[in-house]
Amino acid sequence: MADEYVLLTKTRNYHWNVEDPRFNDLHKFFEEQYELISASVDELAERVRAVRGKTRATLKEFINSSEIKEDIGSFPDADTMLGNLLSDHETIIKTLRRNSKECQI
Repeated sequence: MADEYVLLTKTRNYHWNVEDPRFNDLHKFFEEQYELISASVDELAERVRAVRGKTRATLKEFINSSEIKEDIGSFPDADTMLGNLLSDHETIIKTLRRNSKECQI
């Protein structure tokens, strides 16, 4: 949950700050991505509530629990943004695989 929420925030940050000749396409792409991630986070939180009762959902808890790192004070170029997000999605996949038994409901 923490990884997904940090990824959501990072994707929205990139949506707001992308500068590139492909601005329009990337701006729309990042928007589509953060909307999908937002829906996924909401679904995940509801599943956690159904199984465990409560979910931790403060920004501090997300930051402290996430394996995904933010780009604090950094405004990477568009290709770096795309590479960072790809790496972050791979991190989530690796985490899910590592914890697959806990994620099965």
